[in-house]
Amino acid sequence: MRGRKPQPLEVALRRNNPGRRPLNLRAPTHPTIDPAVPLELRDALARAEWTRIVEGLGAGHCTTMDRALLIGYCTQYAQWQRLEATLADETPILTATRAKVRMVNPAFTLAQKTYALMMKTASELGLSPTARTRVVARPIETPAADEFSAYQRKRAGGA
Repeated sequence: MRGRKPQPLEVALRRNNPGRRPLNLRAPTHPTIDPAVPLELRDALARAEWTRIVEGLGAGHCTTMDRALLIGYCTQYAQWQRLEATLADETPILTATRAKVRMVNPAFTLAQKTYALMMKTASELGLSPTARTRVVARPIETPAADEFSAYQRKRAGGA
């Protein structure tokens, strides 16, 4: 998609829509996320970050659709904290190959690429709060109950 990503609807409303762009008030709504730490987060730093983020965002900001994104964020946060601790100990993130060539640890590179792909996919599916503003949830049209509409549907070959 072209252009700057729109702000989440909640953010635009709280700021009184400073850009005066039209707001998507028909964006789909989902249940609020359960604040309990998910079982997938086994790392203590990631669990602590989950608690901090969920309590800090407020009710309704993150929904059940954002759960995987939030788990990924907390995991990335824990990895970043561990990397910072490693760098503070002056232990490099680089590894040496058999030919004594220094390269970035393949597991670290794979984790970054996997998370980047997950975020891109989530954005395309409209699972993040920002991408959700681009999705329009239209109400399901119910057929009219009057005789004329029923006649037109029947004449057009409908039910």
